[in-house]
Amino acid sequence: MSGPTRSPGGTVAHPIVVVGASAAGLAAAEGLRSRGYGGGLVLIDPDPDLPYERPALSTSLLRDLDGPQPVSPPDDRLERLAAERVHDRAAGLDVDGHEVLLAGGRRLRYRSLVVATGATPHRPAALDGPVGVHTLRDLADARALRHALASATSLVVVGAGFLGTEVAAAAASAGRTVTLVDPLPAPVAPLGSLVSGLVADLHRSHGVDLLLGRSVTEVLGSERVTGVRLDDGRTVPADVVLLALGVAPADSWLADSPLRRDGGVVVDEHLRAAPDVFAAGDVARAFSPRYRAHLRVEHWTTAVGHGDLAAAVALEGPAAASPPELPYVWTEQYDARLCVLGRTLGHHATVVDRQPGSDRLVVAYTDREGRVEGVLTWNWARMLGPWRAHVAAATRLADLL
Repeated sequence: MSGPTRSPGGTVAHPIVVVGASAAGLAAAEGLRSRGYGGGLVLIDPDPDLPYERPALSTSLLRDLDGPQPVSPPDDRLERLAAERVHDRAAGLDVDGHEVLLAGGRRLRYRSLVVATGATPHRPAALDGPVGVHTLRDLADARALRHALASATSLVVVGAGFLGTEVAAAAASAGRTVTLVDPLPAPVAPLGSLVSGLVADLHRSHGVDLLLGRSVTEVLGSERVTGVRLDDGRTVPADVVLLALGVAPADSWLADSPLRRDGGVVVDEHLRAAPDVFAAGDVARAFSPRYRAHLRVEHWTTAVGHGDLAAAVALEGPAAASPPELPYVWTEQYDARLCVLGRTLGHHATVVDRQPGSDRLVVAYTDREGRVEGVLTWNWARMLGPWRAHVAAATRLADLL
């Protein structure tokens, strides 16, 4: 078991502690070991099912709803990492004393600490209540949703972001009646009206009813869900309701600590929140030298990159940090795979390449000066490579066409 050990000089060497064992936390642990760290390593997380990959929860785990539940192969990462795994929840942090307080009362001393507690789904009280209302964040949520959909005929998804549209696609592909509700006028709105329109058309072509510009004000049913009521008074029947309304950083346990919290744990470009304390993944609001702002990016690839960066800086200092990777995310819906590199929100979208006779295309996103800040491929992922350098350099689009 990991714990305080004696250094060659006889002093006590406390372990490195990682709070949260999902993408960012596991990447931090793997980054520590890959860099030769052989000391004590503790991973704190209450989830009994870890480790697993969250992107699969809304895609592969919900495919073929009428077939047997997919079984993931055993994951031996924790064994290979020689880490002590503590099934508990972090409840407080003593920065001066280098201690993490656990909900069960245990206090853990640390040499360095990586906060990787992720985020929690928004679940408005007004939309909670009857059996059949779900959120989707962890493996237990995914199993419960799959079990509910297996015997359901209709689903209402509240929220048309990446998660909501992925679940809608999985359920519609399995023959369920699906209604997608969002107060915004288009699905996956950060991708802009051009791509949002294509996503909307894709879902409609598979029978999904899109109620855009509408909000759900009430979930109907006394014991089990029977439907939802919209802000215009209409009701939509449903056996199952998924709330896909975004997430909030899971940082409330740090309320009494000196760490700065402002829409996430605020960290510098090297993920440092305090001496010997780092934050990584969905819980972190990291400074971006490129954008001169603190950003919280809720993508799996960002979480993995954060974890590795925290490991490097914890062991070797800021000089060990590699240049930050560009934000990257993908989504699979029906027969479409969308890959997004860089930033899209608020930027102008232009189709810059299209393969004749197919649905393959490339969309570039430019700022007010016409510089490429992001790129999206639709069923054409290999085109990301040629565009990566242009996004990284913020090349003017006019110089590329």
